Amino acid sequence: MTTTLADLIAGVRARSPLFAKARVPDKALGDFLSEYQRRLLDLAQQRDTQYLVRRAHVIIAATQQNLAVNVGAGESGAMPGAVVGDAPAIGSAGAGSFVELTFDNDENANVVILVPDRIVDSATASSITATGAGWTTNQFANRYVVIQSGEGVGQRRKISSNTADTLFVTQDFTTVPDTTSVFQVVNPVLETTFQMGGVTQLPALDSRVAYPVKLDADGEPEIDLTAPVVATFDAAIPLPPVYHVVGGTARFADDSDYTEPLTILSYGTRHEAVSSPAVYVLNEQVYLAGIAEDWTDIASVELLYVPVPLDLTAPTDLLTLPDSARTAMVAAGCAHAANRCAELGVTVNLDRYDAMAMEQEQQYLTSVGARHRGRSSTVREVC
Repeated sequence: MTTTLADLIAGVRARSPLFAKARVPDKALGDFLSEYQRRLLDLAQQRDTQYLVRRAHVIIAATQQNLAVNVGAGESGAMPGAVVGDAPAIGSAGAGSFVELTFDNDENANVVILVPDRIVDSATASSITATGAGWTTNQFANRYVVIQSGEGVGQRRKISSNTADTLFVTQDFTTVPDTTSVFQVVNPVLETTFQMGGVTQLPALDSRVAYPVKLDADGEPEIDLTAPVVATFDAAIPLPPVYHVVGGTARFADDSDYTEPLTILSYGTRHEAVSSPAVYVLNEQVYLAGIAEDWTDIASVELLYVPVPLDLTAPTDLLTLPDSARTAMVAAGCAHAANRCAELGVTVNLDRYDAMAMEQEQQYLTSVGARHRGRSSTVREVC
């Protein structure tokens, strides 16, 4: 999606000298094209309910060790987190985002490989030795070692320290590498992508502690630390900004192949009884509806969401729709410009521009429907 508002306006003005800025200001075109983009997206989604749909996942990891009261320094529990600068920040709520690490240095990542593929000479549960490596002491502290192949393949551990030839990890290897193992040392990409939420407490709750203010003997205000007030709230899982949830599924822990449709409730109906797992969305955050027992057998939730087009105001603002919608957008802009000129008493062929806009709109929607039919087509055996 590389088409900008400036591209669309230039396309409209190139169609006729009548559509000069004096008659059709940029703001007027931007306002119209913003509204038309929303209309075109709505029509496209009527043709194909999966059009521009994205997926986000919420993992239910509500084990005893992950409860907020059981998680702390040196403990084995895990909590949702966020990325602050280059470091993870652990949340204190029962729901949020899980921090994701990208270890593979593909074209979409900026992973730095500090030590390329190297064979393990010896290893223990907490260390890897590469004889004669010649590393500087602790140069790889807080970086990550990845077992690329051989025994223990796929394991990733954070490095606590290193000597000239040995890496020590913060958590023991589940499978101890051996001389068949090949490893790398990498500096991974750390991010919270809004596409991997986590729930570690059921019901998913957050709490805040406040203290009343009282007057002392001299009539001065004083915070009373002896009488804290604890308020409990539903804990939220953040969603990508400017997206609208349209559905989803819940996957059960005891049978990974069994799913149920997810019911999307409004804030006002969040307490209504439903027969399937349900969530409600508020301010670009998703909340689990119901009680803890409704979620104990569920392993994960897949949310389906679609973009909500923003107003096109700055020349560099990008179209939310794919670039294939550009021709239809320009044609609609021309029809709007022609009508604006006619209102100013300028002679213009309105029927021509209206017909062109309708034709381009139908061509675009036909291409959307064709993609939908292509996905849903099946092969029928002919006997």
